[in-house]
Amino acid sequence: MAFQFKRTGDADYPRLIKAVVQGAPKSGKTTFLSTFPNIVIADVEHEQGGLMSIAHKNVPYVEIDSSQTLRTLKTILGDDTLRAKAANQLGMDKIESVALDTLDEYQRVLKAERMAKTNQREFKRDDWGWLLEEMRAIINGFVALPLNVVFTVHTKMQVIDEDTSIMVPALQGAIGDELPGMVGFALETTKRKAIDAKGNSFTEYSIQAEGDEKSPHLGNRAGGRLPRIIEPDFAIIHKAVFEGLKLAQTASVSFEGSDEAEAAVAAEDAPAPAPEDTSAPPPGAPKDDTAEPISKGALQHLQGMYEEFGQVLPPSASSWTMGKGRDIARWVVAVKTDMRSGNVDKDKATEQVIEGLQGMDAWVDPDSPEVTEQPPNDPEYNGSVKNTVADVLSWVGQSTSRASAALRVEYANKGRASLTGPLEKLLTDASVELPERPQEEPEPEGEAETPEPAPAAQEAPTPAPEPDPEPESTPPEPEPEAAPEADAEALIKEQLGGERIPDEELPVEQRPCQVCGKPSDDPELSELAEARYGQWLCVEDYLAENAARKKAAATTSA
Repeated sequence: MAFQFKRTGDADYPRLIKAVVQGAPKSGKTTFLSTFPNIVIADVEHEQGGLMSIAHKNVPYVEIDSSQTLRTLKTILGDDTLRAKAANQLGMDKIESVALDTLDEYQRVLKAERMAKTNQREFKRDDWGWLLEEMRAIINGFVALPLNVVFTVHTKMQVIDEDTSIMVPALQGAIGDELPGMVGFALETTKRKAIDAKGNSFTEYSIQAEGDEKSPHLGNRAGGRLPRIIEPDFAIIHKAVFEGLKLAQTASVSFEGSDEAEAAVAAEDAPAPAPEDTSAPPPGAPKDDTAEPISKGALQHLQGMYEEFGQVLPPSASSWTMGKGRDIARWVVAVKTDMRSGNVDKDKATEQVIEGLQGMDAWVDPDSPEVTEQPPNDPEYNGSVKNTVADVLSWVGQSTSRASAALRVEYANKGRASLTGPLEKLLTDASVELPERPQEEPEPEGEAETPEPAPAAQEAPTPAPEPDPEPESTPPEPEPEAAPEADAEALIKEQLGGERIPDEELPVEQRPCQVCGKPSDDPELSELAEARYGQWLCVEDYLAENAARKKAAATTSA
């Protein structure tokens, strides 16, 4: 097969508009569609009277009540013979444009079909992945048609922080962020009240073609020929983009060395001889730890994720693999992303987290005896260094029943002061009676040293001063208690031969908030906080810091 190099030119820039048009209801999206030449509209909103605004223009359309209907329309329009036949039946010279009105309503059609097929009432993890692929397929399929293609979509407000909110496509999941990059023009319909020359009030409609702080998703690939604000008319937009555009013809040249290159590729694809030691990865290759036991650091990261949604890490977590831990983390991050985008509230997100954890056999009822009565996550926990102070305190959290269980084990093993102290304080502060310490067995008699009798006095020498009698047993000086963090770090160094990773070197999703210590719940916002205030903060502490600074500024100005 001949290999060719090409130069960009006219063939790479067809005179077609491939666009997404976002906007609020009744902002002129559908009216704009009616200006496209020889258009057929895929009307997904027919039950809501979506085409009422252009009913007087006699525009051809197809009612879309299922994904099958839309795929059939795409097939007809993608075949030259079928497309010409459809145009003839509609009394048109040809079909030049197609619109899908609206994408967000079509997404709801897909979701309803999926739930009916799977006989379930709510979307689960696999369903969201399926929905994303279905939306990508239909958008890419229509964009590939040899026609002008336009998608309409409603907008929604997305809150970035206390001071910032933006307009984004009202779609669920990642497809909303991907959509502008799948077309050549991402536009937004706008309207405002205006006064004509006679002083009469009227509504002025327009198209915004470049993004700003309020609508960052907008933009186009017209190389600066399209103004930021333009009239909502296809002919005007097309003229601005293509009139006077002179491009060289797309050129190509066959590469004479293609046979040698293809032979080299074939050699690369040939199976390589097995190395002598198949267990050893090649130098520099990342270690595949998917099947290895989960690390303590990963367990602590998962612990924070569980707590964010009011759940507890199951006691069996220490027996999981690193691969399972990553699957759980990905699911929780996916739900949090959907929650931040405004698609679900916290209660709904919590339900989705629980469903995902149940599907991965990674959830226990927070009120079950398995959680509230047993000592920490390791079934072999016995109060020794097998579980560090940090491990136990992390497991206990603020649970008094867990604190009591851990104290009983520590007491039975002559517990560590750096652990029993915080546990006793937790119970005392909660007015919970401390568990009884086991009675120490008395030392057997006869083991205490008996002083030797003084020799008989021949003459009465001056008696030496008798030493103070020693107590039967002198308790050793108590060592100063180490903080739980110091104790944990010492164990890491001494027993595991490791060093604590500084917070700033951790992955952003694991870096703790510098105020409350919990893992960041929004790394992008945490980076903003670090840039503004010099601290890595979670959402709650960022808002608190922001409010405090505003209050201080107001007080100063007053």
